[in-house]
Amino acid sequence: ATLSPVELLTLPDWEDTGLAVGLLLWIVAMGGSWATFLLYKGSSSFAWSQWASWLALMVFLLVVDHRDASTWSSVAAVIGLLLALADQMLKLAYIDELTGLPQRRALVSQLQHLRRRSAVCMLDVDYFKKFNDRYGHEVGDQVLRLLGSILREHRGFKAYRYGGEEFTLVFSHSDPDKLKSTLESVRSKVANYPLKLREPSRPDSKRKGKDARGKKDAAKTVKITISLGATLKEPGDTPDSILKRADENLYSAKKSGRNRVVLK
Repeated sequence: ATLSPVELLTLPDWEDTGLAVGLLLWIVAMGGSWATFLLYKGSSSFAWSQWASWLALMVFLLVVDHRDASTWSSVAAVIGLLLALADQMLKLAYIDELTGLPQRRALVSQLQHLRRRSAVCMLDVDYFKKFNDRYGHEVGDQVLRLLGSILREHRGFKAYRYGGEEFTLVFSHSDPDKLKSTLESVRSKVANYPLKLREPSRPDSKRKGKDARGKKDAAKTVKITISLGATLKEPGDTPDSILKRADENLYSAKKSGRNRVVLK
């Protein structure tokens, strides 16, 4: 408590300049390390807003004796904090926590601004209720997280979680061949993905856990399938009408055997 931060963060040779060079070097080192970590992790805008707010506050401390510079630094810090808060609130309102995909509220907003050449697809997991009853809701959540990950990584559409095990894909084109190819790619990737079921409980000791990991059949592997129903935007379509038509095509896909794509 008796140490003076000014003495610690100011280099003796530079004291006459009025600039805390020690503090400047510390800001550069810490800010650079933090930014490198954020880049490596592919962090969200919320994390970057926190970094920007911290950097602005550090600059404020650095130039606190200069009124104009310190004022702009404090304004930048406040803006960064407000952006971080806004980003967090938007995620709570529009992003599904389980899958990481935008949820139904965001979908409704998107459908109201569809282009003339667009397409919509409804998909869900085949026999999801039976799967849940057999393996439990934790495994069911694991399936939904997997599907959310596959849909996020796949290009060519914007994916939304419609509700439960249902998802909606929105395309910004109406090319039937390209659309069918993309949907078949998604269907195939899900159907061929070996899902390893997590153990319901951890072993009592490290030795038992090591022995379990050494067994090839320690984790059971299952496969899931999805059915997809897609439709092209037609003149006069409303969000409700295009969703209803896509949902009818999804029902047709399930009725005709599941694990398939129906585009009408």
